[in-house]
Amino acid sequence: MNAYQNTGIIGLKFSCDRFGNYARTGCYGSVCYCQDRSGNPIGDARVNIETLGTLKC
Repeated sequence: MNAYQNTGIIGLKFSCDRFGNYARTGCYGSVCYCQDRSGNPIGDARVNIETLGTLKC
């Protein structure tokens, strides 16, 4: 993630588990979605970042 931060690009929020896989949710700007372990979006569900807790992944 440090290399990503050095690019200066904003808007993506990365979260990983302890094994280095992407977390079950990802966000681009204020829009959050379910994703697989490689960070690819799954399904069509999208929620505002304020309601991320309602997303069922």
